[in-house]
Amino acid sequence: MKAHQVTQMPNLRQQQKAATTDLILDAVGNCLADTGLAELSIEMVADAAGIAKRTIYRHFATRELMLEAWWARHKQSINQEQFPDTAAALAAFARRAFPKFDEEATIMRGMVLSEQGRAMTLAANQKRMQAIRAAVRDGAGDLPEPQATRLAATVQLLQSATAWLTMREYWGLSGEEAGEAAAQAIEALFAAAAGRTSGRIFHAPIPAVDPPRVARVLAAIWSGQVMPFDPVPGALVVLAGDAHGSAIEVYPATTCLVPGQDDAMFDSRDRADPGPAGVHLALATQLGEAELHALAAQEGWRSVRCSRGGLFDVIEFWLENRFMVELLTPDMQAAYRAGSSPDAWREALKS
Repeated sequence: MKAHQVTQMPNLRQQQKAATTDLILDAVGNCLADTGLAELSIEMVADAAGIAKRTIYRHFATRELMLEAWWARHKQSINQEQFPDTAAALAAFARRAFPKFDEEATIMRGMVLSEQGRAMTLAANQKRMQAIRAAVRDGAGDLPEPQATRLAATVQLLQSATAWLTMREYWGLSGEEAGEAAAQAIEALFAAAAGRTSGRIFHAPIPAVDPPRVARVLAAIWSGQVMPFDPVPGALVVLAGDAHGSAIEVYPATTCLVPGQDDAMFDSRDRADPGPAGVHLALATQLGEAELHALAAQEGWRSVRCSRGGLFDVIEFWLENRFMVELLTPDMQAAYRAGSSPDAWREALKS
């Protein structure tokens, strides 16, 4: 036998072994599409693959090892070879994986509900927990116990196949909808974690020639409500209705605030119309870009998508064509957060 034949034979055997392994694991997946995990047997897989049972046993000593190999390959298909260990990766996983779960709904349902599926999930749970704890530190800092563990347990549930199945079967959500809901919940939990409200602006005032009209449009942008604001004559307040009490007070454009006397609160006075404002606000919205442009067009106001130095995009939305609010759709908000961190500012100042 020639030397090159001797060196190539093991490679050929390895290729044949790998091909047979793929054939077996493909058959496992095909069987699971029609059969519950608990009912799956070596005989069924052998019949589906068109091979003898002894061939399967040469590759996998037990049914459990065969299923573990299939599960490991399945995780590769949804890019979960490494557990998400940052706050952004946790949210991104739900958005990416839940639609894929829909494509193999029967299989994933079996993984969630069967004892075998639970055992396979628990087998890797220590590594998963370590990654989740790292993500909690990344997203919320060093929280005290038991707060850190409670947050870690909650976000693990939200990005799990169990959450996907619940939203699918109880609420009829698609994988894309469920992934977005889970991701938003994860992001909200991190934002609300200890110490994260220290930099939050709870409310801010803006001037308007027609406060009711401007308040109505802001309420549409925020899916909020308009209420009277008695401390300032003619003013209204737009309440977002979120957990933070976020609000925008809409004052008549000629109003100015002045200090009160002694222990009294501030007072307000009229002044000449100051013209276009020299300040602006940046606001998050759940509306999409097309909806925002349509809302502006309905009012006859300018709206345009602009880049802020290439770091993030905003919709410049000009209330009454005189006061600018920068609106960030859900797709824009992640880029804004990434570009507005202290580290990002420091990097930008270097350039």
